[in-house]
Amino acid sequence: MNRQMRRAKNRSKDKERKAQAGYRKNGITPEDLQKEYDRGFERGFNEAGMELLPDFYCGAALAAQELLGIGNEQCFEMLKLMEQKIEYALCHHALVEETLRKIGIEVCRDNPIDQVRAVSAK
Repeated sequence: MNRQMRRAKNRSKDKERKAQAGYRKNGITPEDLQKEYDRGFERGFNEAGMELLPDFYCGAALAAQELLGIGNEQCFEMLKLMEQKIEYALCHHALVEETLRKIGIEVCRDNPIDQVRAVSAK
């Protein structure tokens, strides 16, 4: 570790100590911070998710009709099944892994540009 790295590490520690001292001074505990972080994350997820979900349904319906030529009834059944899978995923966080395992398609939440990739079979 060179001098620049040590200084950066020390500055980071100093900022953290000052922040924690401010929290203690104002009566804020680490549990309070975690609780508020979780609440904000959940609220943001709910607000963003509920706004975007109809767009995903519409995009999937149009893509299925264009690519597969399915009719209205099949499209409706597909969207209802999607809805069930998404509701399950919101509770269990397993839909990404299931999609990768069953279909070989990886959905990356970390990459906003290239979110869907086909994974070659091993």
